[in-house]
Amino acid sequence: GLSWKPGESKQVFNWHPLLMITAFAFMTVASLSFRNLNRPKSKTVHGLSWTVAILCMIVALVAVFRSHNDGVSGYIANMYSLHSWVGMSCFVMYTLQFLSGVFS
Repeated sequence: GLSWKPGESKQVFNWHPLLMITAFAFMTVASLSFRNLNRPKSKTVHGLSWTVAILCMIVALVAVFRSHNDGVSGYIANMYSLHSWVGMSCFVMYTLQFLSGVFS
């Protein structure tokens, strides 16, 4: 199940895979948005899809850190695995790419 309550760190963590998969789905929509739509409509779909994707990623990362730093359930070290470091690197690069697209 899913939860956002303190003391339910396993249910809070469950938001992470759900939202990351959702983010990747929206990134796919954004990547394919220029195939069948006219230019103004495709730019809108592209921008909105990337925005939803980054919001999903942010909430997913907050869920991970929140579940790891839950005092009631017990603390778990953050950024202790290769998965954590590769994931954070991808998030930082994606954010830089997103911001360069927004401000270009």
